[in-house]
Amino acid sequence: MTARAQHLTEGPRGAAAGPPVDDAYDGLGPIDDVWWLPLGADDASADLDARRDDFGWDDELHGLLDGDAWAFADSDETVTAVRDLIDWLATLVPDEPVGEAGVVGAAGLEGSPADLIDLIGGLERLKGAIAATQARATAAFAREVVRDAFARRASARKARSAIAPQIALARRCSPATADRYLALARALPGMPHTQAALTEGVIDERAAGAIVRETSVLTPELRARVDELIAPRLATSSLKQLAGAAARHAAELDPAAVVAKHERALSERGAWTRPAPDGMAYLSIFGPLTGIVGAYASLLRHATAVVAGHCETDSEESLADPLDGRTHAQVMSDTAIRWLSGVTPGQAVPVALNLVMPAEALFATDDATTVQPSVRPPRSRETPARIPGHGILPAALARRLLLHGCEAPDTAKYKPPERDSSPPGSPPGGTRLAEPAQVFLTRVFASPDGRDLLALDATARLFPPKLRAALIVRDDRCRTPYCDASIRHADHIQSANSGGPTSLSNGQGLCVRCNYTKELEGFSTRVLDEHHVPGAGPNTHVTEVTTPTGHLYVSVAPPLLE
Repeated sequence: MTARAQHLTEGPRGAAAGPPVDDAYDGLGPIDDVWWLPLGADDASADLDARRDDFGWDDELHGLLDGDAWAFADSDETVTAVRDLIDWLATLVPDEPVGEAGVVGAAGLEGSPADLIDLIGGLERLKGAIAATQARATAAFAREVVRDAFARRASARKARSAIAPQIALARRCSPATADRYLALARALPGMPHTQAALTEGVIDERAAGAIVRETSVLTPELRARVDELIAPRLATSSLKQLAGAAARHAAELDPAAVVAKHERALSERGAWTRPAPDGMAYLSIFGPLTGIVGAYASLLRHATAVVAGHCETDSEESLADPLDGRTHAQVMSDTAIRWLSGVTPGQAVPVALNLVMPAEALFATDDATTVQPSVRPPRSRETPARIPGHGILPAALARRLLLHGCEAPDTAKYKPPERDSSPPGSPPGGTRLAEPAQVFLTRVFASPDGRDLLALDATARLFPPKLRAALIVRDDRCRTPYCDASIRHADHIQSANSGGPTSLSNGQGLCVRCNYTKELEGFSTRVLDEHHVPGAGPNTHVTEVTTPTGHLYVSVAPPLLE
């Protein structure tokens, strides 16, 4: 689950809002309406090429990428042209009605399959050209921010810190992803072959980013040399092949720098988790190659022994680990979790796992209230639960988790029922039971429609730990639009120094980076008391983020049980 956000405004117009157009460049200016008529697939593919040729699309894009400093003379015309381009793309292949059998109607789309493939390929090339233009705009924006800081005699370091967060909001990605886009934008001017291939759509943004990443430790001269060496392969190689070729050339040209890069990577080792669909999760360990390969080999040997029947009973070397119908991969997963958690089979994992679920789902009873369906849908024993930061969990699995902790059921002996209606205290038949989990119930006060968190039950007053827990339950992920990182800081929207209260309405959950970004010059956040945001209820917590360029972004707290 992510914090929802809507971009409500396009921001200020003017020279700072976008890229430049010189006297010879009008390809992204207003175009006659005949170019935007709906077309069949065969005409659309030819039209895409015709627009490139007749309007000098390739030359225009090269012209757009030339020059050290550039800015749109008339941002309104450019924004209008981009919107017109988006509208035109939507008309290339009109939606086809779907028949009752779930297949496309007999009328079909105009054009042969070959025409459709040509159109798909042409649009893929267009994505590369757009990425190249975005990269140049990103580099120009970064330069302007730093130049403005120098002109105002402000801190250049703080100005640079504000660049990636603004790019992240504009591109609807996390600040960490924006860092990679910024690195690509800074490197491309020194790699003319890679930049030209991206502009022509020969490679995509991921391939260009991989080449830049593998040459990041080289001097500009050596990076340009690598760019020249891999140029013949740009049109015929895959992403991994290009990354491998760039890494090999980098190691040959400056082996000392590559060795130093490997040594620096040791300082970045760590472990983290991220959610996966269907109540699963990933555990990633980033460490030295030899250590990771050795650990994996140990898991592989143990799983092979279990599958071969050598670990059915206790031995001097290891505890019993019967196969119980598991596959080789399942044994490896179970073994890794058991070794890392330090628990034995049947023992509950000693961790705190917050589950948000209505009382009807917890106790497997249907809604007995008289709440009108117009206020909120009636709840039932099947209303899903939510784990803040991880996502939705079916009610039956949530009840089982409360009963038996984090020990997985014995899949060889128990097949999950189609409908689990048993309340806590009635274990499903055939399940291998773990020791009872410790369960603590905290009452959550929600809005009348059940969408938004209003408060948590407390015996006296809302202490900071309780408040932080409430923010995590409400916000789920970092509240900065599109960030999607885990919550690390409980932040005052209006700072305590300026009189902001320590309350649920004046608080928000943020990741570390976004909390520091919020304090930079030009950034501000405020709570919208009266709002008309799609998907928000009258009690929904909505904030508005303002960036140094004057752009506004809103962040909507996600539904409590969605």
